[in-house]
Formats: sequence, structure tokens, C-alpha cells
Amino acid sequence: MARNLLTDYLNGNWYKGEDFEPRLQIEVKIVSWGDQQFEQNGEFITKPTIRFDNGKGLVLNVTNIKTLVSDYGPNPDNLIGKTITLYGKMVPFGDRDVPAVRIKPIVAVPRIGPKPGRAVWDKYDEPPPPPDRYDGPDDDPEAA
Repeated sequence: MARNLLTDYLNGNWYKGEDFEPRLQIEVKIVSWGDQQFEQNGEFITKPTIRFDNGKGLVLNVTNIKTLVSDYGPNPDNLIGKTITLYGKMVPFGDRDVPAVRIKPIVAVPRIGPKPGRAVWDKYDEPPPPPDRYDGPDDDPEAA
């Protein structure tokens, strides 16, 4: 496991909240995940991280982990190859607001593919099932 120091944050290896101006968003592809050791106040702590195709990484906090699990599931191997958007946001920390990095998964919406009737789905192996009920006669495909 690579040993990283807090000074690694200074040389641009890791994204941090201060990197993002208002409305700046960066699309990156996840190429790896893992645990990294960081030295903090003379002690080593281990934090989960993800690395991107541009060589930079992101130390994951609880909020970003929950976002990734919600969209890609609990298996971190599912993250490899996924493209996400990183953006900055001011968040409360103690008695003040501080800049933080947030993750926004890029979720493909169903669209017509090259062959009529084929759709591309991000989170589903197949399209979601039709609704259990129809609201009115205009919505019922069998009423005509």
C-alpha cells in the first residue's frame, strides 16, 4: 500500500474542494479504487480513494460513498470504467462552511439506439417493467 503524506495534496495528486470554482464541473473516468494511508498529526490513517484517467484521485467521504453505492452498488469493482462528474459545493463543517468535492454519476437515459426499438439502459440489464395500472383510457395500450 502506497504511503502518502498530507503534502501530496499540495502537488495536485488529489482533487479538493478548493479546486472547483462556482459552476465548474469535471467529467472523469474511474480507473481504480483502493485504500490509501495518509499521515495526519503523526499518525497514519487509512481512507478509501478512487483514481481517474487523468492521473488524479479523490479521497472519498461518507457522502460521496453513499452516492456511489446508491448508483453503482456496494461492490467497488462496479466503479471501474464509470464516468462521473465532480463539482464543488460549500458544506457545513463545525461552525462554518467549507468547500467540498461532490460526485454526480452520469446516468444514461434510455434512448433509441441504432436499431429501432433498442434502448440503452444504464442501471438495468433490461427495460423496467410497464406500470401496473393505467390512469385513463388514453393510457391503456389495449383500449382502442
